[in-house]
Amino acid sequence: MRRENQINHSKKLILQGLIELMKIMEYDEITLTQIAQQAGVSRMTLYRHFNQKEDILLFEATKISENILKKIKTSHNLTLRWLLALRFKLLQEYPYTLILSKHNKLDQLLEISQIHIMPYIKEVLPISSDIYIQAFFKGGIEAITKAWIENEMIEPHEQIVNQILYILNPLIQD
Repeated sequence: MRRENQINHSKKLILQGLIELMKIMEYDEITLTQIAQQAGVSRMTLYRHFNQKEDILLFEATKISENILKKIKTSHNLTLRWLLALRFKLLQEYPYTLILSKHNKLDQLLEISQIHIMPYIKEVLPISSDIYIQAFFKGGIEAITKAWIENEMIEPHEQIVNQILYILNPLIQD
């Protein structure tokens, strides 16, 4: 357990180092060496935990998603609208979604969100348990999410949720 705490501490220092550098430099100009220096860790320590800058941001997204998972588990009134809103709000409020998208790490970011939220969406989804309908639903949500992010998330997350529910309405009615 002590080793795990040490690893988490190092990762948090590295994340904090990157965030501090992003306050004074453009993301694309920051090097891993600069991050290690800012964090007060060796380059070897940084590379032991992260291969790229984007992996550091994905680490933070995982931590945020794990906290949301705790919120979901303690909620007694899960609805499809609430879960979808939670997912899209997370993506819209996470300050590095567009950076990760620009650097081809969007799939990894969406996977984090999917692992923590999609199982609960399946639980509350009032449609068939047919695997093809579920696959269609999952793929549709992912396609809408990617299009929204590629459009720089200019629409409020509530609008996207309403559009998804509108599209799903015929499926839910059957």
